[in-house]
Amino acid sequence: MKRVALFLVGLVWAVTSFAIMAARDTFPVTDLISGEGGHAEYSPLHDTYQLWGWDILRYYYFFYVHHFAEYPWVVRVAYMVIIVCCLAFVVLFVAMCVNVYLRRRNYKRLNRIREKYLEPLKDVCYAEVENLPMDEIKRRIGYEERKWKKWEMQLWSQVFIEVSVFTNTMNPNLTNIQRAMRLVGFTDYVERQLIYGKNCDKVRLLQTVRLTNMRLPNSIVARLVNDKSLPLRKAARLYYMVASKENPYDYFEEDTERVPVFTTWDKMELHEIFSRINKANRPTPRFVPILQKMKNPDFCAFLMRETAWWGTDNEVRYLIGYFDDDNFTVRKAAFTSMGIRKFWFGA
Repeated sequence: MKRVALFLVGLVWAVTSFAIMAARDTFPVTDLISGEGGHAEYSPLHDTYQLWGWDILRYYYFFYVHHFAEYPWVVRVAYMVIIVCCLAFVVLFVAMCVNVYLRRRNYKRLNRIREKYLEPLKDVCYAEVENLPMDEIKRRIGYEERKWKKWEMQLWSQVFIEVSVFTNTMNPNLTNIQRAMRLVGFTDYVERQLIYGKNCDKVRLLQTVRLTNMRLPNSIVARLVNDKSLPLRKAARLYYMVASKENPYDYFEEDTERVPVFTTWDKMELHEIFSRINKANRPTPRFVPILQKMKNPDFCAFLMRETAWWGTDNEVRYLIGYFDDDNFTVRKAAFTSMGIRKFWFGA
């Protein structure tokens, strides 16, 4: 990052020097000195004037006014557009360079963390002892204590997601990996960001929390499930469905009673959550009462397909009544649901 900053400083200095040397014959610096509040120092060695502060910007302003004073306004506007485009190109070029640098830095650090801790963390997940002490986890993964930066914690989230992919359970009492998260400091980072971070970061972290089987304090979850931000509220309620064992579908039924605003991504997340709940032998929501209240045909069709995947036989039989529905989307979903139940489950 220091190299990029030095490069930017050198580039600005070079462009400024070249522009002043090219323009000093058109607009003398003495005119700027004679103006109100003008400051400049004359260098007898180099026969030039040295400007600083706001005088540099005033110099370019007066240079533009005097140089194009006799030109029509079309030429002056065209010149200004060209200058703005050149400056925008420089800014975009610098932004791309910084982006490339950050990507390479994150990629290298992620590989280091993955090579050093990924396999030991998998062994901790598959350990025969469920509640390993913190010191034992630290010894097994060979963890060296340090204070990780925010961007490094974002890399740790990817590592813990990779670890969770290899687990075959969604039991929230999987304490080994959760203690490893607290050992690294990832749990404290997530809780702090969910309280003081931006809404977009909170949504991303809630998705990470759900994928890594992390347990959040009830005080944090209670604040988020009723947040004013719709994306954050939906992400928090999706996590609540996975983590809560007592009435986990209260918020889901409450949302579906209103005019639901569920995107394709929301539907994918719901399907994944129902899949994990089914694998954990936990009850899925009662789809029939929700379908009876549903007015949105698109989301109704989605729930009918979910009923075919995770619903009971009686709930699937209820879908036969939609074969003659007036809405083609709903009618098509009813036939599709029967096909899913028939050919995937042999019912």
